[in-house]
Amino acid sequence: MSNYILLSLITLAALAPTLVAEPPNKLSRVNFTNGDKVSGTIVNMEANLLDFKSTLFPKNVFFNKSAILDLELDQTQPSIGINFAQADHVAVLQLESRYRQEEQRDTLRGQLIQIADDHVLLSTWYAGELKIQRNLIHSIKIKSNQSGLYQGPNSLEEWHEGNSARSWKFKDNALVSGKSRGVISKDIGLLDQSVLKFKLQWKNTIALTLNLFADSPEVGKVENFYELRMQSNYLRMKKVIKNERPPQINRMSNTSYSHAKKSAEYAIYMDKNKGVFHVFINGNKVQTFTDNAATPKLLGSSIYLRNENEKVMRISNMSLEKWNGTIPTPEDEKALNQLKGDGQRILLANGDAVVGKIGLIKNGMLDIKTEHADLKLPLFGIRDLKLPSTEKNQPKMEPNDVKAHFKGGGWIILNVSSIDKEFVHCKHEAIGNHKFRIDAFEKIEFSIYKRSYNKIRKDQAW
Repeated sequence: MSNYILLSLITLAALAPTLVAEPPNKLSRVNFTNGDKVSGTIVNMEANLLDFKSTLFPKNVFFNKSAILDLELDQTQPSIGINFAQADHVAVLQLESRYRQEEQRDTLRGQLIQIADDHVLLSTWYAGELKIQRNLIHSIKIKSNQSGLYQGPNSLEEWHEGNSARSWKFKDNALVSGKSRGVISKDIGLLDQSVLKFKLQWKNTIALTLNLFADSPEVGKVENFYELRMQSNYLRMKKVIKNERPPQINRMSNTSYSHAKKSAEYAIYMDKNKGVFHVFINGNKVQTFTDNAATPKLLGSSIYLRNENEKVMRISNMSLEKWNGTIPTPEDEKALNQLKGDGQRILLANGDAVVGKIGLIKNGMLDIKTEHADLKLPLFGIRDLKLPSTEKNQPKMEPNDVKAHFKGGGWIILNVSSIDKEFVHCKHEAIGNHKFRIDAFEKIEFSIYKRSYNKIRKDQAW
């Protein structure tokens, strides 16, 4: 360890109580591999040294990058990012994975400008216009902001905690349940037809109960709701109505999902008037629950998250959207593959599919030339774009790679040359040399291919 590191860590240990007084939401924080932490502001980072300014030290200090686990950045989302997210659509591009990291993919969000034979143009608030090489794009999904109702979680404060001790906490854009039972709730704005999506991770086993369409977000006042219980591989649903004994769904279902994976993407398509709930795990429908005696007028728009059996779990990437009544089916992919003709295959939000040559994208409308007619399609009406296959490539793993986590979710691995107060200067095989606004990120991880460092990160995630 360099003298700079040794001096700074000795000083840090001596002044540890002072660290608590640092306002964490206004500063960055350096987390070291040995567990030490120091708050302050980034001056510059080049080569292997981070120039850092802190009230703990009379002068700037220099930390060796090899001793740094990660940088925690200001959590506040800049107004430009909030405004940009309110456009009519958001395109989510996942890039091809790196060698032996098949389930880990860089993610870029923005508005589509152009889809060409060899590249895609994406407009972003955090990096301007990105020209992304087609052979490094794994998938393009399009989300309509016209149907978006909620995106989070954003903090613990936006949830009611009832009378229980703080059994839930907010960490790294996720709600993390503690080792004691507890419940949190929120009037999330459930509509008569809604789809709730979230990522669930668990340390040992799943023991989560969701109350859906609850008539009050306050624990002591809730009387009517649907209860969806997730226990290990099983799902069970029932309805609770005050002073009544409604016909119960009480259907137990084995999801047949590998519980050992410790992570899954859930989507619940709900129709309050019909009493129908379609539950998907990782894009596959595992169960449909139906209440044959639906009572929509007694229900509300809130949800509850209940930690059962004192199990530790993480809930992230939660979104609520309007639902058009159509659920994804295996036939969607089959229909796309069976379409004849040259060009891009496009799956629409209502399940229809077309194939054609994509032209201009302007004012949220996509020009497409099909065999039968020239069409204009609103981007918010498109669910998936299946591009003609190209020879796929994989980004290389570079020594200076860092994993930069976006505040709105997702991450990208960048080969960094320098970091300053405003930008991360870097290159990526899919976009070339570029710079990203540093306020787009909540965390930047270093030495991301070192197993010992990743073990520390995994242990700290809970």
